[in-house]
Amino acid sequence: RPIRLAVTIEGEEGDYLGPTLHYQTARLLAPLPALPGAAGLGPAVVDAAGALPPGPAIAQVPLEELSRESRDGHTLIELARPLGLVPDALRLQTATGDFNRPVAVWDEQPGRGAVPLGAATVFRLRGAVTAEGREIAVHAARGDRLRLEIDNGDSPPLADLRVEALVRQPVLVFVLDGAADAARATLRYGGGRARAPRYDLAGLIPAPGAALDAARAAAVEQLAESARGASARLGAVRDNPAYDGAPALAFAMRPGAAIAPGAYTHRRALRVEPSPDGLSRLRLAAADVVAARADLADVRGVDASAHQWPYLLQANAAFAWDALSISGPVRRDGRSVYTLRPSAAPLSVDELVLEPGTPFVDRPFQLRGRAADGTEVPLASGRLTLRAERPRPLSIVFAPSRLSELELSLDDGDDAPLTVRAARARTLESELFLVAPAGDYTLLLGDPSASAPRYELERVRDVVLAVRSGAVSAAALERNPDYSVGAQLAAGDRWRSAIPQIAVWSVLIVAVVLLGLVTLRSTRK
Repeated sequence: RPIRLAVTIEGEEGDYLGPTLHYQTARLLAPLPALPGAAGLGPAVVDAAGALPPGPAIAQVPLEELSRESRDGHTLIELARPLGLVPDALRLQTATGDFNRPVAVWDEQPGRGAVPLGAATVFRLRGAVTAEGREIAVHAARGDRLRLEIDNGDSPPLADLRVEALVRQPVLVFVLDGAADAARATLRYGGGRARAPRYDLAGLIPAPGAALDAARAAAVEQLAESARGASARLGAVRDNPAYDGAPALAFAMRPGAAIAPGAYTHRRALRVEPSPDGLSRLRLAAADVVAARADLADVRGVDASAHQWPYLLQANAAFAWDALSISGPVRRDGRSVYTLRPSAAPLSVDELVLEPGTPFVDRPFQLRGRAADGTEVPLASGRLTLRAERPRPLSIVFAPSRLSELELSLDDGDDAPLTVRAARARTLESELFLVAPAGDYTLLLGDPSASAPRYELERVRDVVLAVRSGAVSAAALERNPDYSVGAQLAAGDRWRSAIPQIAVWSVLIVAVVLLGLVTLRSTRK
């Protein structure tokens, strides 16, 4: 029924105002229709509070497990994510009855490193009514791998653990010309070759919570009503005979300039497996690149004719653990000094973990490192603290450094030196993304005077890393039998750039010889 509104306007003394009033209303538009729920599908994605609000149908997709590791009361799981699958949440399936564990999810983005996606505390408590929350809401993932970190505390790892992705099933709204029973269209999808479309119809759908004027709101409501009134029937899925299956990176799959293999001290044989898009990923373990420069600027991938093949490099893309040998302690002025050496040196490390032989530790420490050239690098200082009621390995985190050994100094006071049962360092590993056809290649490294490569591929980094990468089989690192100092000097323009230095040294040597002869002659006289 009509509602009367009284408006009173108060202001300063003067003439009366003659305002014109417009009546506007605001209301929430009903969302576009969701797909009907299917058997075996969950009701919705979790919200920030861990609840399951109503919404579109949710598909449960099991994720392939690539690796699993249990260490220091944590379970670390690496999962494969199909590029077309963007989970709204992850759900844990486990045979453990009652549990309460913090969980963190990381996105392993190719060429960008790990990015946090979400965290939650999953739980289950059985009783007359089982209370549980096993979902972790996550942001949109971009990488092809997910890393799950579960804090087990002092409890055993979750039994029979599996992880599945919860994905909201998408809804396509489109307009077809013709009668409802005669309209035909072809739905094309897959391949990963097309860019995101920009249709007029998509522009009519507002962002959640956006305010619309009356005309646009009417258009959106009409679109929603039309979508509710008709639905399309999908035919059988079949392959597209016109699909171009050539590698997506075919434009970059060409050899570059030739180099002199003899300029590099070490090499690794590579076998590139067939890849649909022409991209292959090789993880460079820290121990495998000890002969390379710290910035890996002297790494080259070449074919049998010594021509380079372009690649992208992601430094510190992953990490691993290396057991350290322990020497000492050596007593110095009331302090105990331990020398810790990695299995191969130098290595890029950013964390030291110690397992003491006593359940209680509270001592000042200083940690220093020694670089490959012998220079000392201060890493960290403070107190090592361990309480008997909660024994845990001692951890020291510091800035990433390339070191050949570490030196830990503890202030013992009047206590006996600390017994260290084991020590390990977290090593940083890089990944190399090679654009090359399947075949045999050689990875060359170990030229300290080499300049960093410049490939056009770097300008389309996002395009390259958006496609799926294949596998690379790599042999062990070995010395390059073709290496020679002459080849290293002759590589590129190094010989020409070395001529001025050689000339200077030659003049200095001649001057020293002449001065020596003059001095000897004067002495005889």
